Amino acid sequence: MISLYILRHADAVNVGDDGVKTDEDRHLSEKGIETITIGAKALGKMGVTLDTILTSPLKRAQQTAEIVAKELGIKEKNIIVTDKLKPSFEPKKFMKELKKYDSSSICIVGHEPDFSSLISRLLSGVSDLNIDMKKGGMALVDLKTPDWGKGYLRWLITGKQLTVLGKSDDTQAEDKN
Repeated sequence: MISLYILRHADAVNVGDDGVKTDEDRHLSEKGIETITIGAKALGKMGVTLDTILTSPLKRAQQTAEIVAKELGIKEKNIIVTDKLKPSFEPKKFMKELKKYDSSSICIVGHEPDFSSLISRLLSGVSDLNIDMKKGGMALVDLKTPDWGKGYLRWLITGKQLTVLGKSDDTQAEDKN
């Protein structure tokens, strides 16, 4: 069984802002850094553990992966940059890539609309379920085998919801003091 955590990168600057000239060079905005850091803390509170993180080669995805890895105590060697997750990736090639890893808990970090389509294919075998991955949002799909239509959606959460969860205990602790 593979627990596949599917994470859309956090909020990023636009082309033209902050000296960014290409889509590939877009980096996380200050808001993106803050929300994914808090969201990653929420994942820790939820008991999420990861063996491997596969990430798109685009800067904003790599930054998202690095922040999550740091917050969850994942070693840098377990973050793998792969072209199989770049925007408009080919799902069949990605599934072949996924089968290479001997991990029971894998996080992939990338982009929309690719991830909504991937989740749909994993659950139903087709890419037309109405799934909307928000920036910094994550889904957990359990796969008995990494094949289309064989997945089980365990949860889908938005970046905003992760932020609320990440802040919840901090706020309660402050209230008690």
